[in-house]
This record gives sequence, C-alpha cells and structure tokens, in this order.
Amino acid sequence: MSLFDTLARWLGLSEPVPAATSTDTVSIGAPLPSATAQSPISPYAELWQSVDRHLAQFMVHSVLPHRQFEPEDVFKLVRIQVTGTTPAAQNAIERFLAEFRPESRRKVVLAAVTRNCAQGVSTEGFVDFNRDFDRAELEESDPYDAQLVDAYQGGYQLTLYGEWELQRAVPVTTPPSAGAASRAAPLAVPLDLHIHDAAGRRQVQVATLPFVLGRAATSAEGHIVGAFVSRRHGLLERDEQGRIWYRETSVNGSILDDGAIAPGECRQLRNGAQLRLGGDASNAAECPVLIIRWAAPHDADAHTPIRAPLRAGTDGVTPIRTSLDDGAHPAPTPLSAAPARPLCVLAVKDAHGSRTVPVTRLPYVIGRSELADCRVPEDNAGVSRDHLVILAIDAAGARIDNNAVGKWGTEIDDAEQPAQFTLAWGRQVKLAGRFVKAPAVTVLLLPATA
Repeated sequence: MSLFDTLARWLGLSEPVPAATSTDTVSIGAPLPSATAQSPISPYAELWQSVDRHLAQFMVHSVLPHRQFEPEDVFKLVRIQVTGTTPAAQNAIERFLAEFRPESRRKVVLAAVTRNCAQGVSTEGFVDFNRDFDRAELEESDPYDAQLVDAYQGGYQLTLYGEWELQRAVPVTTPPSAGAASRAAPLAVPLDLHIHDAAGRRQVQVATLPFVLGRAATSAEGHIVGAFVSRRHGLLERDEQGRIWYRETSVNGSILDDGAIAPGECRQLRNGAQLRLGGDASNAAECPVLIIRWAAPHDADAHTPIRAPLRAGTDGVTPIRTSLDDGAHPAPTPLSAAPARPLCVLAVKDAHGSRTVPVTRLPYVIGRSELADCRVPEDNAGVSRDHLVILAIDAAGARIDNNAVGKWGTEIDDAEQPAQFTLAWGRQVKLAGRFVKAPAVTVLLLPATA
C-alpha cells in the first residue's frame, strides 16, 4: 500500500483515492464512504465531508449553470481557503496543516475535485489547501463561495479561488436586436455610474459602450473593488434601439433592483437601476453597489425657435426683438432657458488660488478625479480622487460622504470628521491637512444668495 493510500484511509476514505488525472465519472455530491473496521474513523473525516459537499455545491450551483451558456469554458481552480466556524473545527484545521505537507494535502484535494467536479474544472494549476494565503496571491483569481446545504453543519467555511478560462469574448445569449452591441460606439447621452465599493464612493461617466465592470477591467473607470467581484464581472451594453442592458459574465451573480441575475443572463436597465455585484450581501466591501442613471435625450429642436408664429398684419419675419410693456425699450428675445439656480456656493482655496463654485446638482463630488464636479489640482496631492461627496442640502447645511476617512484628513476646526458628517452654513472644511508634502484645500459653504 502506497503512502498516498495510507493517507487517504487516515482521512476517512474506506477505499484508496483515485489519482487526480482519473477520468472515471463519479456521481455529483456522492458522500465519502463511511469508516469500516479496516478504516478507523479519522479526526479529519468531518473536514473532508465539508470539502466534498462544498465541491458538490460548487458543481451544481456554479459550474453547471456557467457551462449551460458556455459549454467549452473550464474553471481553473488555484487555491482553496478553509476557516473553522467553531473552536473545534479551527483546531482540526491547525492539526491537519501541521501534520501533512502541502504536496500530500494537494493530492487529496485533487482527488476530491475529481470525485465531485468530473467535468468543467481544471486542477492543473492548483497550489494548496490552506487556512491563509497572501492577499496579493488571491487578487490573481476570483473567489467563489458556494453555500453549503443547510442541513449539514460541518463547522467549516470554504472559498474556492480560480478563474474561468473563457473561450469567447462575449456570452452567446444576447439582448433582442443587439447585433451591434459588441462594437464599441459612443453614446449620445452618457451614463452616470454612482459606485459604492470597497474603495469608497465615486461617480464615473461612461461615454462608450460596451463597458466592462470588474476587478480587472481594462478601463480604470470600470475597476470595481469587492470581495466577490470577479475580474470581468459584467458588461454594460446597448442594442440597436439604443436601450441599455447589463450582461452577467461572473458565476458569482448579481442583484438588479432586488432580482437575481444568473450567469450569462442579460437584463434591460431602467434609468436609476441599482446593481449589486457578487450577490445580496449588504456590505459594499463584499458586494459593491452601482446606481446607473442617464439624462433625458437631448432634443435638438427644443431651443428658442428662430421663427415665431405669424400674426395678422406682419410681413412674416420673426422679430429678433420684442417690446417691453411700455413700448419704450426693446428687449432681446432669450436664446436659451435660464441656468439652474445654485443650491449653494463653495468658496474653494487650493494650490492654484481662491475661487467660488456654484453647486447646481447633487450628488456633487469634490476631489482630484478628472470626473469630479469640483476638481482640485494635482498640486494638492494629499486630496483623494473623490474626497467628498455632497449628498443633500438642507437648513442645517450640506450632508456629506467623507470617502477619504482614515487617509490624509478631513477636518473642521482641527477635528477629524467621520465617514458621514454635516457641514454647517458658513463653516469651512479642510482637506488633506495631515499631508505635509503638499498644501491642504479649504472649502467654505455659503448660501446661494451670498
């Protein structure tokens, strides 16, 4: 009997484990054989039952649905991370990791994958089964955390790390009349994405579709940070009728307006749609939230008409000027509607000097980002890209999201401000006051009539 067979029996298997390259078909979710007189009960049997059940769930809920719309794709498993949910389970993990070398436990894991995921999962690049990995290593793959069956309380939580090897750039399911959706095309009316993820809150404008959302998005604007966000999580697309769609390309799934989206599914978006990537967890650091909005289509004929309705006795020429009530002073006909009345005024002092900025819409972003409503120069290097977001204006002042909390400082009268605070009328807030290598920025809130 080989050393590996002995290890297999010690782990709670009544028969030698097949090699990881075996092509034998095993029923999905088959439980581990129970111990016999020739195979004593292992202290790790419960751990490996959890591994088996988790892999079976992953096969049923993730691999099979993905392969229904991409039959040729293969999930490349890289790592399995395990944690104990009870002290006894955690102690069993520690004993197991101390007792067996990485190569030995790797072989047993590969055998478990072969039993439960006979098709659609590759283990050629599998590294290890462990309780902890370097965060930089985990960033190279996507986390897949299938739920264990409710009836089984094994005391172990497992997360599979890997990546789908996609055979096509775009899934085969397409929205109606979307023949041109895969070709990059500019939008007549840009999309506004309000993003809340592990990096904070920010606003991004999308001018061209399709647009990739995910951790490895080629565009910096589409980069979304979250524990269960895939490298290429989804696509924003447009069909030939100009309608906006979201396509799910991650097996982790998403929630659109409280409705789940399955892998490969494509849904039309309404103006103001809420999209939660990765699942229904309320923590934005795990499952980020996006609000997708766009302005009403611009009407090219909505300007002041060049010609006015004719009146009897006129020569048919539209008057350029009309008369005031007293007829004494001609007044020009307005060529456009009056600008929106400011909600407030910001007196900003930055590295380039002092200026006043009217706030005419909300949310309103202050920072160094190119898309910020009030852009701070790069010379103010301590200010974050989207440092502050004004969410509302009321009698008390401005309600603000402080995205830079815990960074280089957001202070009122030298007091550090929390993640959300209210800036009272006539008060001044200092941005990046603790950053000594560049000047700080001050913002004073004033009424619109000031």
